[in-house]
Amino acid sequence: MILENSRLTEEQAAVFISEALRTFSWQAVAAATFDQFNILKAEHPILADIASFQSAHINHLTPRTLDISAVQTAIKEAGMAVKARIEGPPIRKCPILLRQTSFLALEEYVHFRRSDSSGLVFASDTEAGLIKAGHTARFGEVEERGAAVTDRGQVLYERLLRETMEMTTNAGPEEADGLAKDVFKQYPDTWTELRKERLIHCEYVCVRKVSPNEAGRQLDEVTLERLISQGVIEARPITYEDFLPFSAAGIFQSNIQSRDKDGRPLQMKHPKPDLPGLVEALGEEPVNVQKWYSVIQNRSLKAVAEKLGMTAAWPC
Repeated sequence: MILENSRLTEEQAAVFISEALRTFSWQAVAAATFDQFNILKAEHPILADIASFQSAHINHLTPRTLDISAVQTAIKEAGMAVKARIEGPPIRKCPILLRQTSFLALEEYVHFRRSDSSGLVFASDTEAGLIKAGHTARFGEVEERGAAVTDRGQVLYERLLRETMEMTTNAGPEEADGLAKDVFKQYPDTWTELRKERLIHCEYVCVRKVSPNEAGRQLDEVTLERLISQGVIEARPITYEDFLPFSAAGIFQSNIQSRDKDGRPLQMKHPKPDLPGLVEALGEEPVNVQKWYSVIQNRSLKAVAEKLGMTAAWPC
Protein backbone atom coordinates (compact mmCIF):
# COMPACT_ATOMS: atom_id res chain seq x y z
CA MET A 1 0.00 0.00 0.00
CA ILE A 2 1.57 3.29 -1.11
CA LEU A 3 0.71 6.38 0.94
CA GLU A 4 0.11 9.73 -0.69
CA ASN A 5 1.41 12.64 1.42
CA SER A 6 1.60 10.25 4.41
CA ARG A 7 -2.16 9.71 4.23
CA LEU A 8 -4.49 6.95 3.12
CA THR A 9 -6.95 7.64 0.35
CA GLU A 10 -10.61 6.92 1.06
CA GLU A 11 -10.38 3.65 -0.90
CA GLN A 12 -7.16 2.62 0.90
CA ALA A 13 -8.72 3.38 4.28
CA ALA A 14 -11.68 1.12 3.52
CA VAL A 15 -9.35 -1.76 2.60
CA PHE A 16 -7.10 -1.10 5.61
CA ILE A 17 -9.98 -1.16 8.11
CA SER A 18 -11.46 -4.30 6.56
CA GLU A 19 -8.12 -6.14 6.64
CA ALA A 20 -7.34 -4.96 10.18
CA LEU A 21 -10.68 -6.28 11.41
CA ARG A 22 -10.02 -9.60 9.71
CA THR A 23 -6.49 -9.80 11.10
CA PHE A 24 -7.45 -9.13 14.70
CA SER A 25 -10.91 -10.70 14.85
CA TRP A 26 -11.41 -13.39 17.48
CA GLN A 27 -11.43 -16.86 15.93
CA ALA A 28 -13.37 -19.52 17.83
CA VAL A 29 -11.34 -22.42 16.42
CA ALA A 30 -7.55 -22.55 16.86
CA ALA A 31 -5.12 -23.31 14.05
CA ALA A 32 -3.29 -25.89 16.18
CA THR A 33 -4.70 -29.16 17.45
CA PHE A 34 -5.11 -29.56 21.18
CA ASP A 35 -2.04 -31.83 21.31
CA GLN A 36 0.07 -29.36 19.34
CA PHE A 37 -1.06 -26.52 21.60
CA ASN A 38 -0.02 -28.42 24.73
CA ILE A 39 3.39 -29.31 23.25
CA LEU A 40 4.04 -25.65 22.48
CA LYS A 41 2.68 -24.52 25.85
CA ALA A 42 5.02 -26.93 27.67
CA GLU A 43 7.93 -25.26 25.89
CA HIS A 44 6.67 -21.75 26.66
CA PRO A 45 3.13 -20.29 26.94
CA ILE A 46 4.01 -17.26 24.81
CA LEU A 47 5.15 -19.59 22.02
CA ALA A 48 1.80 -21.37 22.21
CA ASP A 49 -0.06 -18.06 22.12
CA ILE A 50 1.83 -16.87 19.03
CA ALA A 51 1.75 -20.08 17.00
CA SER A 52 -1.54 -21.77 17.82
CA PHE A 53 -4.23 -19.40 16.58
CA GLN A 54 -5.61 -18.26 13.25
CA SER A 55 -5.48 -14.55 13.96
CA ALA A 56 -3.32 -12.15 15.95
CA HIS A 57 -4.59 -11.38 19.44
CA ILE A 58 -4.74 -7.80 20.58
CA ASN A 59 -3.34 -8.77 23.96
CA HIS A 60 -4.00 -5.46 25.59
CA LEU A 61 -4.92 -1.89 24.96
CA THR A 62 -3.13 0.58 27.19
CA PRO A 63 -5.17 3.59 28.31
CA ARG A 64 -3.25 6.35 30.05
CA THR A 65 -4.31 7.58 33.47
CA LEU A 66 -3.29 10.54 35.60
CA ASP A 67 -3.31 8.54 38.87
CA ILE A 68 -2.41 4.88 38.52
CA SER A 69 -2.51 4.32 42.29
CA ALA A 70 -6.20 5.26 42.26
CA VAL A 71 -6.75 2.88 39.33
CA GLN A 72 -4.99 0.03 41.17
CA THR A 73 -7.21 0.60 44.21
CA ALA A 74 -10.37 0.78 42.08
CA ILE A 75 -9.55 -2.50 40.30
CA LYS A 76 -9.09 -4.25 43.64
CA GLU A 77 -12.31 -2.76 45.02
CA ALA A 78 -14.15 -4.04 41.94
CA GLY A 79 -13.09 -7.57 42.87
CA MET A 80 -10.90 -8.07 39.80
CA ALA A 81 -7.61 -9.97 39.85
CA VAL A 82 -4.83 -7.41 39.52
CA LYS A 83 -1.05 -7.36 39.69
CA ALA A 84 0.22 -7.32 43.25
CA ARG A 85 2.39 -4.25 42.61
CA ILE A 86 2.54 -1.34 40.18
CA GLU A 87 5.54 -1.70 37.86
CA GLY A 88 8.04 1.12 37.38
CA PRO A 89 9.33 3.86 39.69
CA PRO A 90 7.66 4.28 43.10
CA ILE A 91 5.05 6.98 43.59
CA ARG A 92 6.60 10.47 43.42
CA LYS A 93 5.60 14.14 43.49
CA CYS A 94 7.24 14.53 40.07
CA PRO A 95 6.55 11.38 38.03
CA ILE A 96 9.29 10.08 35.74
CA LEU A 97 9.28 7.43 33.03
CA LEU A 98 6.33 5.06 33.27
CA ARG A 99 4.25 3.30 35.93
CA GLN A 100 1.94 0.51 34.83
CA THR A 101 -0.38 -2.16 36.14
CA SER A 102 -2.91 -4.58 34.70
CA PHE A 103 -5.83 -6.76 35.59
CA LEU A 104 -4.79 -10.35 35.00
CA ALA A 105 -5.59 -12.19 31.79
CA LEU A 106 -9.06 -13.69 31.68
CA GLU A 107 -9.61 -17.30 30.71
CA GLU A 108 -11.49 -17.49 27.41
CA TYR A 109 -12.92 -20.58 25.78
CA VAL A 110 -11.53 -21.66 22.43
CA HIS A 111 -11.96 -24.86 20.40
CA PHE A 112 -9.07 -27.04 19.22
CA ARG A 113 -9.26 -29.73 16.57
CA ARG A 114 -8.68 -33.29 17.72
CA SER A 115 -5.88 -35.50 16.45
CA ASP A 116 -5.38 -39.24 16.86
CA SER A 117 -2.28 -41.04 18.14
CA SER A 118 -0.69 -40.92 14.68
CA GLY A 119 -1.11 -37.14 14.52
CA LEU A 120 -3.92 -37.29 11.95
CA VAL A 121 -6.07 -34.18 12.33
CA PHE A 122 -9.84 -34.40 12.29
CA ALA A 123 -10.93 -31.77 9.78
CA SER A 124 -14.50 -31.52 11.06
CA ASP A 125 -15.52 -28.38 12.92
CA THR A 126 -18.46 -30.21 14.46
CA GLU A 127 -18.59 -30.82 18.21
CA ALA A 128 -17.26 -34.35 17.76
CA GLY A 129 -14.12 -33.09 16.04
CA LEU A 130 -13.35 -30.30 18.51
CA ILE A 131 -12.09 -30.00 22.07
CA LYS A 132 -13.29 -27.07 24.15
CA ALA A 133 -10.51 -25.65 26.33
CA GLY A 134 -9.48 -22.47 28.08
CA HIS A 135 -6.75 -20.04 27.07
CA THR A 136 -5.50 -16.92 28.85
CA ALA A 137 -3.81 -14.27 26.74
CA ARG A 138 -5.70 -11.00 26.70
CA PHE A 139 -5.25 -8.70 29.69
CA GLY A 140 -5.93 -5.06 30.45
CA GLU A 141 -3.00 -2.75 31.07
CA VAL A 142 -3.11 0.82 32.35
CA GLU A 143 -0.21 3.26 32.49
CA GLU A 144 0.76 6.60 33.98
CA ARG A 145 3.42 8.49 32.03
CA GLY A 146 5.90 10.88 33.60
CA ALA A 147 8.84 12.91 32.36
CA ALA A 148 11.37 11.60 29.85
CA VAL A 149 14.75 11.20 31.53
CA THR A 150 18.15 11.98 30.05
CA ASP A 151 20.95 9.44 29.75
CA ARG A 152 22.14 10.65 33.14
CA GLY A 153 18.67 10.26 34.58
CA GLN A 154 18.38 6.76 33.13
CA VAL A 155 21.70 5.68 34.70
CA LEU A 156 20.52 6.91 38.11
CA TYR A 157 17.14 5.19 37.68
CA GLU A 158 18.73 1.86 36.77
CA ARG A 159 21.17 2.03 39.70
CA LEU A 160 18.35 2.66 42.17
CA LEU A 161 16.25 -0.05 40.52
CA ARG A 162 19.07 -2.57 41.06
CA GLU A 163 19.37 -1.52 44.71
CA THR A 164 15.62 -1.92 45.12
CA MET A 165 15.58 -5.38 43.57
CA GLU A 166 18.37 -6.57 45.87
CA MET A 167 16.47 -5.35 48.93
CA THR A 168 13.01 -6.63 47.96
CA THR A 169 13.78 -10.20 46.85
CA ASN A 170 11.67 -11.81 49.61
CA ALA A 171 9.49 -8.82 50.50
CA GLY A 172 5.71 -8.69 50.17
CA PRO A 173 4.04 -6.07 47.93
CA GLU A 174 3.53 -3.40 50.61
CA GLU A 175 6.98 -3.86 52.12
CA ALA A 176 8.57 -3.80 48.65
CA ASP A 177 6.77 -0.56 47.78
CA GLY A 178 7.99 1.03 51.01
CA LEU A 179 11.59 -0.05 50.44
CA ALA A 180 11.49 1.21 46.84
CA LYS A 181 10.19 4.58 47.99
CA ASP A 182 13.05 4.87 50.50
CA VAL A 183 15.71 3.91 47.92
CA PHE A 184 14.35 6.39 45.37
CA LYS A 185 14.69 9.29 47.81
CA GLN A 186 18.12 9.56 46.19
CA TYR A 187 16.37 10.65 42.97
CA PRO A 188 15.51 14.39 43.12
CA ASP A 189 11.77 15.01 43.30
CA THR A 190 11.18 18.62 42.31
CA TRP A 191 10.96 19.77 38.71
CA THR A 192 13.60 22.44 39.34
CA GLU A 193 16.12 19.95 40.75
CA LEU A 194 15.42 17.43 38.02
CA ARG A 195 15.94 20.06 35.34
CA LYS A 196 19.02 21.73 36.88
CA GLU A 197 20.73 18.37 37.43
CA ARG A 198 19.94 17.46 33.81
CA LEU A 199 18.00 14.37 34.75
CA ILE A 200 14.95 15.13 32.58
CA HIS A 201 14.22 16.62 29.16
CA CYS A 202 12.14 19.80 29.04
CA GLU A 203 10.41 21.87 26.40
CA TYR A 204 10.78 25.62 26.89
CA VAL A 205 8.14 28.25 26.07
CA CYS A 206 7.84 32.03 26.44
CA VAL A 207 5.01 33.05 28.75
CA ARG A 208 5.87 36.74 29.28
CA LYS A 209 7.71 39.54 27.51
CA VAL A 210 11.35 40.04 28.37
CA SER A 211 12.93 43.28 29.57
CA PRO A 212 14.31 45.38 26.67
CA ASN A 213 17.70 45.17 28.40
CA GLU A 214 17.88 41.45 27.54
CA ALA A 215 17.52 41.99 23.79
CA GLY A 216 20.55 40.91 21.82
CA ARG A 217 22.05 38.91 24.67
CA GLN A 218 22.97 35.26 24.50
CA LEU A 219 20.51 32.77 25.93
CA ASP A 220 23.05 30.72 27.85
CA GLU A 221 22.43 28.53 30.89
CA VAL A 222 22.76 31.37 33.42
CA THR A 223 20.40 33.65 31.47
CA LEU A 224 17.95 30.80 30.97
CA GLU A 225 17.76 30.14 34.72
CA ARG A 226 17.28 33.84 35.46
CA LEU A 227 14.44 34.18 32.94
CA ILE A 228 12.78 31.06 34.30
CA SER A 229 12.94 32.47 37.85
CA GLN A 230 11.47 35.76 36.54
CA GLY A 231 8.56 33.91 34.96
CA VAL A 232 9.52 34.88 31.41
CA ILE A 233 10.28 31.32 30.33
CA GLU A 234 8.50 28.18 31.46
CA ALA A 235 10.12 24.71 31.44
CA ARG A 236 7.66 21.91 30.76
CA PRO A 237 8.81 18.29 31.22
CA ILE A 238 8.62 16.28 28.00
CA THR A 239 6.41 13.22 28.38
CA TYR A 240 8.14 9.85 28.23
CA GLU A 241 6.86 8.08 25.10
CA ASP A 242 8.76 4.79 25.24
CA PHE A 243 8.26 1.72 27.42
CA LEU A 244 10.30 0.14 30.22
CA PRO A 245 11.46 -3.35 29.22
CA PHE A 246 11.80 -4.55 32.82
CA SER A 247 8.34 -3.27 33.78
CA ALA A 248 6.80 -4.72 30.62
CA ALA A 249 8.40 -8.07 31.46
CA GLY A 250 6.81 -7.89 34.91
CA ILE A 251 3.39 -7.29 33.35
CA PHE A 252 3.76 -10.22 30.96
CA GLN A 253 5.21 -12.52 33.63
CA SER A 254 2.15 -11.96 35.81
CA ASN A 255 -0.12 -12.91 32.91
CA ILE A 256 1.52 -16.12 31.73
CA GLN A 257 2.12 -19.52 33.18
CA SER A 258 5.46 -19.35 35.00
CA ARG A 259 6.00 -23.09 35.53
CA ASP A 260 6.33 -26.06 33.19
CA LYS A 261 4.08 -29.14 33.10
CA ASP A 262 6.11 -30.75 35.93
CA GLY A 263 5.69 -27.72 38.19
CA ARG A 264 9.25 -26.47 37.76
CA PRO A 265 9.96 -22.76 37.14
CA LEU A 266 10.38 -22.01 33.46
CA GLN A 267 14.01 -21.51 32.51
CA MET A 268 14.18 -18.16 30.76
CA LYS A 269 17.15 -17.73 28.45
CA HIS A 270 19.24 -14.58 28.80
CA PRO A 271 18.25 -12.18 25.99
CA LYS A 272 20.68 -11.60 23.17
CA PRO A 273 20.15 -8.13 21.66
CA ASP A 274 20.62 -8.02 17.91
CA LEU A 275 20.57 -4.38 16.80
CA PRO A 276 22.22 -5.16 13.43
CA GLY A 277 19.51 -7.74 12.75
CA LEU A 278 16.79 -5.24 13.67
CA VAL A 279 18.31 -2.60 11.38
CA GLU A 280 18.46 -5.13 8.54
CA ALA A 281 14.82 -6.12 9.09
CA LEU A 282 13.62 -2.50 9.25
CA GLY A 283 15.80 -1.33 6.38
CA GLU A 284 16.86 1.71 8.41
CA GLU A 285 18.24 2.74 11.78
CA PRO A 286 15.61 2.89 14.57
CA VAL A 287 15.03 6.26 16.21
CA ASN A 288 17.39 7.07 19.08
CA VAL A 289 14.90 8.29 21.69
CA GLN A 290 17.48 10.31 23.62
CA LYS A 291 18.41 12.21 20.46
CA TRP A 292 14.71 12.67 19.69
CA TYR A 293 14.00 14.24 23.10
CA SER A 294 17.15 16.39 22.79
CA VAL A 295 16.02 17.69 19.40
CA ILE A 296 12.65 18.71 20.88
CA GLN A 297 14.36 20.46 23.79
CA ASN A 298 16.96 22.28 21.69
CA ARG A 299 14.39 23.30 19.09
CA SER A 300 12.26 24.86 21.83
CA LEU A 301 15.26 26.75 23.24
CA LYS A 302 16.07 28.11 19.80
CA ALA A 303 12.44 29.22 19.31
CA VAL A 304 12.45 30.93 22.72
CA ALA A 305 15.68 32.78 21.91
CA GLU A 306 14.29 34.00 18.59
CA LYS A 307 11.06 35.17 20.20
CA LEU A 308 12.96 37.11 22.85
CA GLY A 309 15.32 38.69 20.31
CA MET A 310 18.28 36.81 21.76
CA THR A 311 20.85 34.42 20.33
CA ALA A 312 20.95 30.84 21.51
CA ALA A 313 24.22 29.63 23.02
CA TRP A 314 24.60 25.88 22.67
CA PRO A 315 24.58 23.69 24.58
CA CYS A 316 22.11 25.39 26.85
